[in-house]
Amino acid sequence: MEIRKFYSDERETYRRQDHIWFLAECARNSLDLHKDYYEVLLGTAQWLVSRCDDEVLTLGIAGGQGSGKSTFSHLLLKAVEYISDKRGMILCLDDFYLTHAERQRLSKSIHPLLATRGVPGTHDVEMMSSVINRIRHGESVQVPEFNKAEDDRSSFRRVQGGEIDFVIFEGWCWGATATTENDLIEPFNNLEVEQDSKGIWRNYVNDQLERYQSLFDTQLSIFLQVPDIAAVLKWRWLQEQGLPDGSRKMSKSAVSEFIQYYERITVRMLAESPQKSDIVIKLDHQHQFFSAVLKD
Repeated sequence: MEIRKFYSDERETYRRQDHIWFLAECARNSLDLHKDYYEVLLGTAQWLVSRCDDEVLTLGIAGGQGSGKSTFSHLLLKAVEYISDKRGMILCLDDFYLTHAERQRLSKSIHPLLATRGVPGTHDVEMMSSVINRIRHGESVQVPEFNKAEDDRSSFRRVQGGEIDFVIFEGWCWGATATTENDLIEPFNNLEVEQDSKGIWRNYVNDQLERYQSLFDTQLSIFLQVPDIAAVLKWRWLQEQGLPDGSRKMSKSAVSEFIQYYERITVRMLAESPQKSDIVIKLDHQHQFFSAVLKD
C-alpha cells in the first residue's frame, strides 16, 4: 500500500500539528520540500515506530548518488523522535571509507581506480562490523566521520549504544549483491573501457561486495529509486555546487566520470532492489517523490 495511507490512517488527528513540525524542520535545515515528501516521511516514521520492540531495530536506506538518502535519513530520525519516545542514530556507509593513504596503497597494489572512494572495497568493513556489534550490545563506541571535501577521515564521535532503539544505515549500495563473472566480462562504460580494460578493478569490486553482505542484513529496508543515470549525474553535480568555498570541487566532466565508478552497481540495483525492499520510494526528474509503496 502507499505509505501515505499508513500515515493518514495512523496520524489523522495530528495532521496539522505534524505539518507545522515538518515546516519548522525544513526551515531549520534550509530545505524546500514538497507536500508529498511530508506525508511519505511521517508515514515511514509511523511504520518504523510500529516495528520497534525491545531489541535494537536496524533499517537500511539505499539509493543512487544525489537521491537524497542523507536528507531523508536525517529527517526520518527526527520524525520518529518527534512522534514517539524512540531514540535512534544514523550510520553512514560513507563515513567508513578507508583513509586517503589506505586507498593510495590499494591503488598501487591492486588497481589505480581504487584510489577513488565509493565502490565496495574502499570501505573499512571490519570497523563497521565492530561498531554495529557494539551498538547492538549496548556498548559505547567511537564512530568515524569522513570529510568528502578533503577526501579523508576527519574525526570520531562517541555513541552510547544502550540509549539506542533503532539504527538507520544509509549508503548508495546498501543491499547490493555480487554478480557473476560472465556479467563482468564486457566493460559497462567509458571508464571501464579506458581504465579497466582487463577487468581487474570491476572483478575486485565484485569480490569485495561479498564481504558486505553481513552488514547489509538489516531487519528493514528502504530503496530510493532514481529515474535513471542522467538524473544521478544532474543531482550529483548540484551536490558538488553546494560544497563550501575552498573545498576540492569537481568540474562537471569530473563528476560525469566519477559517477561511472558507481554506474554498474547502480543500474543493477535499479532492477533488483525494488523487489527486495520493504518500502520503495520513486523519484521523478524534478527530484520529487511520486510514489512510496509499502510491501504487503
